Amino acid sequence: MARLDTNTERLSGKAVLVYSSVGHLMFHFMGVFFFTIVLALQIAWEMPYHDAIKMWAPAAALTAAAALPAGWLGDRWSAPGIMVVFFIGMGLSSIAAGLTPERDIVWMTVALAGIGLFGSIYHPVGIPWVMRTADKQGESLGINGIFGSAGNAVAGLGVGGLIALYDWRAAFIVPGALSVLCGIAMLWHWKRGVVGDRPMPKSKEPPPSRGDMVKVFFILMVTMFMAGVIYQATQFALPKLFEVRLVGSIGTLQSFFDRVMASPGETLFWIGVAVSAVYTISGVMQYVAGRLADRMPLKLIYVGSFALQILAVAMIGLLWEVPVVLTAMIGAVLMVTALPAESMMIGRYTPSQHLGLAFGSKFVLSFAAGPVAIWLIAQVNEATGALAWVFYILALLAGVATIAALLLPGSVSSAQAPLKVPAEPAPTAAE
Repeated sequence: MARLDTNTERLSGKAVLVYSSVGHLMFHFMGVFFFTIVLALQIAWEMPYHDAIKMWAPAAALTAAAALPAGWLGDRWSAPGIMVVFFIGMGLSSIAAGLTPERDIVWMTVALAGIGLFGSIYHPVGIPWVMRTADKQGESLGINGIFGSAGNAVAGLGVGGLIALYDWRAAFIVPGALSVLCGIAMLWHWKRGVVGDRPMPKSKEPPPSRGDMVKVFFILMVTMFMAGVIYQATQFALPKLFEVRLVGSIGTLQSFFDRVMASPGETLFWIGVAVSAVYTISGVMQYVAGRLADRMPLKLIYVGSFALQILAVAMIGLLWEVPVVLTAMIGAVLMVTALPAESMMIGRYTPSQHLGLAFGSKFVLSFAAGPVAIWLIAQVNEATGALAWVFYILALLAGVATIAALLLPGSVSSAQAPLKVPAEPAPTAAE
């Protein structure tokens, strides 16, 4: 294996961050776009909302179930290679969903399941890939997190716009085509050695004891599952919640643009704008959270983010009009604040050769929460005709996560100790 020179190592690290960040955006875009599309699809197919969202359940289940084998492959084959599969597979599945025949629930469910299956690759492969190639892990994870939140933000606005301009089919096909193009571009760069990989840098902090590793593992199992339910239920429910809670505000905006632009406003577009605003703010704050994780005790960040979510999430269930959007912004910020600290704890308490497997386990738990979130939303909506109790239950789960996080070892410090980069980077497939 030819040794990479310093410039190539820096270039590879930057290219990895670019492709991993774009992948994070595409994953989160396609992870939530159905919940805006379904508002149009339920009308076109004449289906109740609580039945229509169940078509996403197999996708959510596969996103969880396939994360572990995806992480295992990432440890043993090639992170860049698997990421190419991620981009192209998820894109083709989205295009297939857009080509679904009218009222063909089986076709749509299978196509959505493909999005979930290929989407399962991203987190257990893309996040460790960033950590292995980053000089400042917290900062790089923060940048990467911005793109994840941007995916949620662009999903609301982009899907609302595509439906308003064209129809629900375009909202599947256009993002799918972009994902395929990203995969082709990454394949080209990978084969030319621009995108590479290397072993996990070694921390100069003392290695954790076996007892602490086991303790952290079991605590994080609880907190990650609770966090997964809270995060996914919130992002799945917000479009429907805003459709009900923002009637007055949207009516005012539509009246204004009717007078000024002489064209009718589109309700779904304005719902998309509101959802986009929530995740744009949370994305910016995730970069701040990453910087904090490089400087502050990880346990303090982790516990504090869950504790503050209790009130914020409960208030989403109570408020209407503009206040509910502002509170959703605060809740989303707190949800993503924990993520860089959580990833860095996993990196610190996991042997380097099993990092992909560890992140696969993390996202099995996190995305196993997806079907639970869908079930919760469907059951509450069917029983009450509203979504307020979804958020009251999520506040309770945040309380459980807070108590669990308090049990983390007090030695979980910041990652400010310098990282020692291995002298010999791992070979790339291009070599």
